Amino acid sequence: MPEQRGFTDRDDHFHFEEMGGDWWATETAWFSFHHPQRRLGGWFYTMVRPNIGTVAGGAWVWDDSAHLPWEVLYSANYTALQLPRDQDLNDITLPTGVSIRVIEPCTSYALGYADGERLQASLRFDGVMPPESLTSTGSTFGHAQHFDQIGHVTGELVLHGETIAIDCLAVRDRTWGRRPSHRERPALPRVMLAWSPLETWPTVARQSRCTLRISPLGRRTCAHSPSFAMSCAETPAERTS
Repeated sequence: MPEQRGFTDRDDHFHFEEMGGDWWATETAWFSFHHPQRRLGGWFYTMVRPNIGTVAGGAWVWDDSAHLPWEVLYSANYTALQLPRDQDLNDITLPTGVSIRVIEPCTSYALGYADGERLQASLRFDGVMPPESLTSTGSTFGHAQHFDQIGHVTGELVLHGETIAIDCLAVRDRTWGRRPSHRERPALPRVMLAWSPLETWPTVARQSRCTLRISPLGRRTCAHSPSFAMSCAETPAERTS
């Protein structure tokens, strides 16, 4: 695990030289916000991979009107845009729409987001405590440095023409280090058959035939056969002989 240390002014900048030439060298910056009365939450997320030359992330805003990602108020998640090489993280405007500028090192940050008439944001994060290291044995961030900080977030959003004032306590997150997107696992094909005759229904086989596979990325996929015609008696029904 990396050495436990405090967050310094230097950490408001990128750590490209420190991370070296590792393909999976990754740096992230995450800021959250919310509006309790509006039942609204959101965040800006940035993930940079300097040795691949990409930046990912964007912005998400949701309320209690929807829970599916494609139905929330706003969702923009870019995966592999070109990383601008002429800016540092202390004052940067990214192609994802996110902008970050340090006002006071380790403490205060001006945050912006721009996506035409869909979403405009101008926020300020002021820390109410120093950044806290969350690097520990068993951390999901592995050998990456990881800091969280609670802060007071103020400003406003213009979301689809609606102006929403933000004044809340929220959290920001900073990480840098090696974070691979693959797992060393074998591909394991598996064919599965299932059927379910019920006592109060006619004995009709209801089969699900599929192939389950674990990929080198550690993701399980399920490929189903074409659906089969199936019929059964209406309830209630006597069991047929």
